[in-house]
Amino acid sequence: MKTFYISIIFCLLIILNSCGPENKKQYVGYTDLEIETEMCIDKMFKTNKVDWLELKTIFEGYFSDGQISNENDPIEKQYEDILSYLERPTKRYPIFRDKQKVIRIIEKLGIKKNDIFTKTHLNCFTDKYIENKSIVDITSSFYAFGSSLETIRKVPNLSIGVISGAIKMSMKKNDLEKELYQKTIVLMFCFDMTLFLTD
Repeated sequence: MKTFYISIIFCLLIILNSCGPENKKQYVGYTDLEIETEMCIDKMFKTNKVDWLELKTIFEGYFSDGQISNENDPIEKQYEDILSYLERPTKRYPIFRDKQKVIRIIEKLGIKKNDIFTKTHLNCFTDKYIENKSIVDITSSFYAFGSSLETIRKVPNLSIGVISGAIKMSMKKNDLEKELYQKTIVLMFCFDMTLFLTD
């Protein structure tokens, strides 16, 4: 009997060890606030049965197909190039061929046109920032995104160029490796693209 319990404990330890590092790896270099915020965003996708990777692929593909970013570059460089283009477009926006797919995702998330302008679909980030503003490092990327989202909440008609420029200027570029900031950029801009781009 004792051997049976030891075997069970040993198996549980193996399972926990095999799961643990993968979980930690996902959040390497994250602060507690970043982890909580990303988990909240992930819950929104999961609750509404939306595939984050589908939306991410559409967004990144749009800019790489339009030769605005290079899919062979490190991910942080791709997102930096996207922000630079959104701040000051160097050429005409390409046709948004996957627009209808994104519209279907918007509908599944229950997002309305006004929600896109006010970024209510980013309340996870905005609320977490506002709740913890007094302790957020003002040199951090969390501050750069959070303060931008708080400003949008107060002044929802800010242009994409102003928003992306403010973020790009204030954030730490290597933080674009973190999925939290990739998700936030996609959610900030991909839905707006359905409003002003042709398909």
